[in-house]
Amino acid sequence: AMDVHGLDPYTPLAKTFSWTGFIVLIAITMAAAAVMERFKSPNSWMIGPLLAAALITATGYSFSTLPSVVINAGQLLIGVSLGTRFTPEFFAAAPRFLSAVVAISMLYMLLAAGFAALLAAGSGLPWPTATIATTPGGIGEMALTAQALQLGVPIVTAFHTIRLLVLLLTVGAMYRWWKKWMVGSAS
Repeated sequence: AMDVHGLDPYTPLAKTFSWTGFIVLIAITMAAAAVMERFKSPNSWMIGPLLAAALITATGYSFSTLPSVVINAGQLLIGVSLGTRFTPEFFAAAPRFLSAVVAISMLYMLLAAGFAALLAAGSGLPWPTATIATTPGGIGEMALTAQALQLGVPIVTAFHTIRLLVLLLTVGAMYRWWKKWMVGSAS
């Protein structure tokens, strides 16, 4: 809506598809998932491959691009998964809930925009890139949005990956601490 784009163009490391490289990438990310599963990590089949892919990218290796059909199919399946959860009956039955969701989402967006302005001012990142990096949303969706707007895809992906990892790795422990604290304060 603001016609902001092209401030931080992204050039992918891997430029071509290779079956051999793609199979190696799958093998490495699956092995990382198995290792995380062995350590009983929460959501190990997401965290393991994510960390492996981040390490591979950070070291400058590129085995292969993902075929566009895989990316498109993934986005389609995410959309179908979300779309099947929300039926017309749900929207009719939950107007107060939806109103609260809209209000909280708007508050989060305003907080993210404020944080993005501070981040941009303090780091030198372009404000649009900082905004997409701090906006609530999934890693894939925000990275695709950044790519479509020609913003800093690596920065956006890194911010959302770190946010996801912090949440996944701390929420369980925080819940257990809170539960113990509530039991202690009740007695």
